[in-house]
Amino acid sequence: MGVTVRQLDGFIRQKVGVAGGGISLVGEVPTGAVDGTNNVFTLSGTPQVLFLFYNGLFMKQGVDADYTLSENTVVFSSPPEAGSILYAIWG
Repeated sequence: MGVTVRQLDGFIRQKVGVAGGGISLVGEVPTGAVDGTNNVFTLSGTPQVLFLFYNGLFMKQGVDADYTLSENTVVFSSPPEAGSILYAIWG
């Protein structure tokens, strides 16, 4: 049995040290159409650290990876399939 994104959210918050004076984290679904053609999504703020999940799988950030990040804009190297679930944990 796998780990849910909600469980992972709690684990990441614990490890980053939110309770111990670390950064505050936000969990959200990025804004943008998940229609199989759109690859640009927006976060509600600009992250210092970002954990991005696509259908529960952790995505790697970088030019030769799954997505790039500029300010609060996430650009996937390939558009997520229609109906996919995106979730971001950032701070």
